[in-house]
Amino acid sequence: MKRRKGSFGSIDQLQKLDKQKKWLDEEVEKVLNQRQELEELEEDLKKREAIVSKKEALLQEKSHLESKKLRSSQALNTDSLKISTRLSLLDQELSEKNVQLQSSTAEEKIKISEQVEALQREKDQLQRQRNSVDEKLKNGSVLSPE
Repeated sequence: MKRRKGSFGSIDQLQKLDKQKKWLDEEVEKVLNQRQELEELEEDLKKREAIVSKKEALLQEKSHLESKKLRSSQALNTDSLKISTRLSLLDQELSEKNVQLQSSTAEEKIKISEQVEALQREKDQLQRQRNSVDEKLKNGSVLSPE
């Protein structure tokens, strides 16, 4: 009988060892699965960080372009104002020259007419410039390619 007890005891021990081995295998499997999930999460995190970094860079570039556009727009507005002021002065000069033409000698009329033509050419050129500036402001195309 002792032998049977011994053999039963060793069978119980084998079953117990099998249970422990099975439990240990399951725990190892859990740890491996958790490690794999962790690696996937870390990879996911890296991708998200890259996306956030790219988005921040794009937002910074957008901000830079918007401020550049604003500066360009302000410069165009200043140019437009200067051109308008100069056009106003030219109109005033042309009016004065036309008054002078009426009360001048034939020789003076030739000189004044030449001055009027020069003023008119300058006025025409400034009007084209102002139209171009106004068109750029209207269309929002204030940034020139670099």
